[in-house]
Amino acid sequence: MLVASRVRTLLRADNPSELFRSHNYEGKVQDACALCCAPQVHGIVHDTIEFVRGVLDVEMNSATDNPMVFTGSAEMTTDLTPSIQTNQIENETEQPKEEAEITDLDDAEQGIKRINALVEQKQKPVEHPAAGMKHTSDTFYRGDGGFVISGDNFHGEYPVKVLDYLAIGIQEIASVSERRIDPLVSENKVLTHPSSVDSISTSSTKEARVSMGGLGVRKALTVVGRSSIEILAACQALDLLRPLRTTEALETVHALVRTRVPKFDKDHVMKSGIYAVLELIRSGAICDTVAPFLSKLHESGL
Repeated sequence: MLVASRVRTLLRADNPSELFRSHNYEGKVQDACALCCAPQVHGIVHDTIEFVRGVLDVEMNSATDNPMVFTGSAEMTTDLTPSIQTNQIENETEQPKEEAEITDLDDAEQGIKRINALVEQKQKPVEHPAAGMKHTSDTFYRGDGGFVISGDNFHGEYPVKVLDYLAIGIQEIASVSERRIDPLVSENKVLTHPSSVDSISTSSTKEARVSMGGLGVRKALTVVGRSSIEILAACQALDLLRPLRTTEALETVHALVRTRVPKFDKDHVMKSGIYAVLELIRSGAICDTVAPFLSKLHESGL
């Protein structure tokens, strides 16, 4: 409902769009799917963005990382020293022992201890004396003090899941946009495969649940950034329909985009134009441009 109201507000202005009048009563069965489906698709994306924002606000302000950083201290370290039981475990597990018949509870207890030591040793191999139970491939070392920083880990599966949802939502917008960007739409479908469905153990299973957060962030940013192509296509469409003009709100957005990207008169590389519009999106300039018009949404009660 909110998206539909916004569309109506931007299209119902004091000076109605000349495009609407020129295309009225043409005998077409219906409007293009990219227009008539916009409220449903964009509405889901709007809800997704609000949901993602709420989750990230909570998670980014929560104490979930390792190492932990506290105010009032000059250091930020995680000191993982070898277990004092390491030598004992090695002695227990390195030499095979003859099986003995269990005759009392004490023998059973000793047998259970040996099994526990064996399992623990297999789960936590000591590959570096200063690393405790860390894999050398998963950590960076500083001197001999045993200070360790985990590599390629993003704590918190929840934020990664919501970033996956965001990428999927933006992909739905691209699916109903102009088909001239078919290759990117197809690539977006690959990028929206949830990174949070996979995990791998790191640091000798000390961190057994790695949520692939870095990958989730990169995929989401890539898909979201391509929304600038839709704005470029819309502005080019308005240029092709000149001298007809749309509503004041949309003409204002068109004028803003044209300050950065000229009209396309011939085939050329679009990379610079895509990044220019993307910067307008990230800076909030486009939102600021339409904000005065959307403020009428509440006044009109649409």
